[in-house]
Amino acid sequence: MGALTIYEIKNKIEDTFPELVLGWNKETGKPQIISKNYWCVIAYTYHQKWILKAGISDYSIHIAAIISLLEQWDGRIE
Repeated sequence: MGALTIYEIKNKIEDTFPELVLGWNKETGKPQIISKNYWCVIAYTYHQKWILKAGISDYSIHIAAIISLLEQWDGRIE
């Protein structure tokens, strides 16, 4: 399976799940996924891995698709 850049993941997440947005933390510069419905972070990166927070449970019917997409990340921030 080919690796995806963070921008490819951003586009796929935002196209597939309009209520989610992938942005960069102002303090750390690392990518994170924010729920527009609740204005909270539901996933963030730590040591080039995605960490899912409790808020992701609101998307439980799509969790497999989200995780599959995030696992394809090439690990680069830019």
